Amino acid sequence: MAIDKLNNLQFLFLRADYFQEFGDRDGVYVDRVPFELRQRLLRWTWPTTERDQYFFQHEGRDVITREGWEVFVRWVCRAMDRQLSTESDHAESVRLSSDPLGSLAGIDEIINRGDREAFTGLLHAIIEQPDGPVADRVRTLYERVQHRAADPEFATWPQYQAAYWLAGAMGQFRSANCS
Repeated sequence: MAIDKLNNLQFLFLRADYFQEFGDRDGVYVDRVPFELRQRLLRWTWPTTERDQYFFQHEGRDVITREGWEVFVRWVCRAMDRQLSTESDHAESVRLSSDPLGSLAGIDEIINRGDREAFTGLLHAIIEQPDGPVADRVRTLYERVQHRAADPEFATWPQYQAAYWLAGAMGQFRSANCS
């Protein structure tokens, strides 16, 4: 997510005078939001109807509530953090610097930020030992994050599913071969 103008970044942290009172709610007119951020605001709203609660109409214009704006700002900050973390090619992850398969944090790091080679290594470890400690860690992580599956911002859910399903399938495959 590239935000081109410093003004847009400053606008993210709205001063109190940007907000207006609309009866029992505070909000800001969406058309007062700088164009680039307005595009992001639209992207933020489209994948789900859950965020509709943060918007209302006043005199034919869309208004986002103060609470909605704060949730949107947190979303933008997370997106910027993700972009900045992928832009730093030389910055090696602390978790991936040692044996990442030896800990929950290391496996979580592979799934969330690891490269294709690291993820392939994880899958191979599951195939080699479907009842081993790596597969157990994958199952534990899956159980911890599955409540976030419906969240459109949870971009790594398919990787968690793939690793979990592989662990389950290989475990069944091994037990069928042993019988």
